[in-house]
Amino acid sequence: MASRRPDVGDIRLKPELVAGPDIGSLAAAWFWDKNHLSAILQADSNDESASRKITQAINNGQTGWESRWTWTQRAMTIW
Repeated sequence: MASRRPDVGDIRLKPELVAGPDIGSLAAAWFWDKNHLSAILQADSNDESASRKITQAINNGQTGWESRWTWTQRAMTIW
């Protein structure tokens, strides 16, 4: 993934930049879009089921899902 930001360049040459909040959030948004993860949420009205599918798509497994689901439920009370 080559960045469109001239101050960053090709992040494949500096992968540590993805650990920072600025580039990290852009990388996460890119991954989400590239893998059509919004389609999972739109197709599945069950929040828990959709969360499991998203976790599977991102991690290729369910490791850490319980903790993620707890935080997701907390966040859903805000929005």
